[in-house]
Amino acid sequence: MKKYHAIPAEDHVTAAELRRHIAEAEAEKVHRHQAEARRQAMRAEAHRNAFMAHDFSDDDRQEISRRMRTAIHAGKFEVEVVVFPASYLTDGGRAINNDDPAWTETLTGYARSCFEAYVDLAKSDGYRFLARVLNYPKGRLGDVGLYLAW
Repeated sequence: MKKYHAIPAEDHVTAAELRRHIAEAEAEKVHRHQAEARRQAMRAEAHRNAFMAHDFSDDDRQEISRRMRTAIHAGKFEVEVVVFPASYLTDGGRAINNDDPAWTETLTGYARSCFEAYVDLAKSDGYRFLARVLNYPKGRLGDVGLYLAW
């Protein structure tokens, strides 16, 4: 018959102590997850604020012109102007998703500024301003892309 030795007191842990240790580890995991969620929310808010405050600039015009040259050399007929979350639109992207002719009325922030620049700089030359919902994460409207087409 095998004899078991008593566990020394410093190595002895009760079941209650183990449960407490596991609960503390789980609480720390939840705390880290909540902290990361707060950081992500702050980044998302900062991105939204920057998007809403940004106006179409001459640098933007030059960048789009550069992209147009690259697209033309590749045989393409459009260039991406900007991509942003559908939630930035006044209707969450529903008008674009449903191909509503009045979708431009839902534009806000930088998207609105891009559209106004299009009207001022390119519409009379026959260019078109297009919008597409690009993805549907978890079945919801995700990102929207705005395009300049020729």
